[in-house]
Amino acid sequence: MAASDLLKGVISKFRLNPTQTAAVFAFFDTKVSDPTTILTEETISYYVSQDPAIQTIFDTRFAGNKELRDAGKPELSYSSYITREQEFKSDLRDAGFPPGFYDTEADVAKLISGETSRQELQDRAKAAYVVVKQADPVIVSELKRLYSLGDGDLAAYFLDPTRAVDAFGKRLTGQDLLRRTAAAQIGAQAQTQAGIGLSAAQAESIQTSGFSASDAQQKFADIGAQQELFNPLQGEQAITQEQQIGGTFGTNAEARKAIAARRRSRQAAFETGGGFATTQGASALGTVGQ
Repeated sequence: MAASDLLKGVISKFRLNPTQTAAVFAFFDTKVSDPTTILTEETISYYVSQDPAIQTIFDTRFAGNKELRDAGKPELSYSSYITREQEFKSDLRDAGFPPGFYDTEADVAKLISGETSRQELQDRAKAAYVVVKQADPVIVSELKRLYSLGDGDLAAYFLDPTRAVDAFGKRLTGQDLLRRTAAAQIGAQAQTQAGIGLSAAQAESIQTSGFSASDAQQKFADIGAQQELFNPLQGEQAITQEQQIGGTFGTNAEARKAIAARRRSRQAAFETGGGFATTQGASALGTVGQ
């Protein structure tokens, strides 16, 4: 029995192309003369490391391992690498992406070399799904505006661990990306409901305060409906956009009091026939601060 026959059961799992497989079989036929030799993954890895040409074949197939090795980090065993590939592809399918989406060997190699855990990929996939599959143009626009993203591949921004970094160059985790996506959804509601362009800090503050996109939709609709109340009449102080947001969302007690005081003042003027006695003005006397 030739060494290549013994290798078939192991090497076939590595999914090398036919040319690579033939080269590896030929190599081991010259290295292992005893047909009873048991070729474990560790044995194969040792022999591979002794021949530059064969090492190149394995580095091409297991590119993530080469990146780890070049960075001085531990490599995965061949079987662990293949298992990770299968898990990543399965997780992308479960997230709703079709076969062929960010699941090539090169794509997976980036995830492996980036030491991306399975949980982190699942988080990244959820965030990417909002942008790529739901494809709400307002959310995409807000994501680009808030975080200064270009028109390149947004999906890769979420899934490639080498692409997503903060302003200081720190790598963003899957949870970071989920928060950014949620902030973009909130920013989209601010734009749509009230014509307000939030900063990234404002959108993230609302998100971390526990408000969802649906919560934001109602709150910003309230803000949009009360612009007559917020616009100052003669002798009134302006209620800033920041106060409008903080008072309506209940995250700024002083702003909430200011809005309530403005409402009471306008209501009193309306009831006594003052300058605010218009139907439109009366309709702006909403519920914030009552």
